[in-house]
Amino acid sequence: MAALSTKLTEDLFLDAWDCFAASAPNATLIMPLLHRLGSVWDIPPARVDYFAALHKPAFAISGSIDSSARVVTVGRASLHAIKTAGVKSKPTAFSPTKHALRLLERIGAAVTSAESVLLIGETGNGKTAVIQHLASLVRSVAMLLSSTLPSLILIAPIYDRT
Repeated sequence: MAALSTKLTEDLFLDAWDCFAASAPNATLIMPLLHRLGSVWDIPPARVDYFAALHKPAFAISGSIDSSARVVTVGRASLHAIKTAGVKSKPTAFSPTKHALRLLERIGAAVTSAESVLLIGETGNGKTAVIQHLASLVRSVAMLLSSTLPSLILIAPIYDRT
């Protein structure tokens, strides 16, 4: 069996992080858990520490805003523009900070797997803005199911991967 590429092992590590460590109830458990996950794929502890503290996912857009061949890539997630007639993308004000790109990458990975996403946070911290920005990039209408509590947003899996 051929060895896995470094990129693939790191992508697997990030997926495992999202599944097993992102919602750890105690912050003191996260780093030991990340180091254990990293050891599964022979990722050195220093590299695990880098992902935990400094990693900023790559962000790229290929194709024009009106092209159905447009691809938005955030880290390990690639989203293709939806082929819809008459849907125009409005530019949104968005700052691609490390935190924002990590969130976009996680949402993108979930969306490409047709999984729902629940965003929880204080009012005004940007939950709706990040979803609207991602939707504008892929020329989609985001399916936001806001609860009666303004700190919860559910993103339903409506993304068309064809």
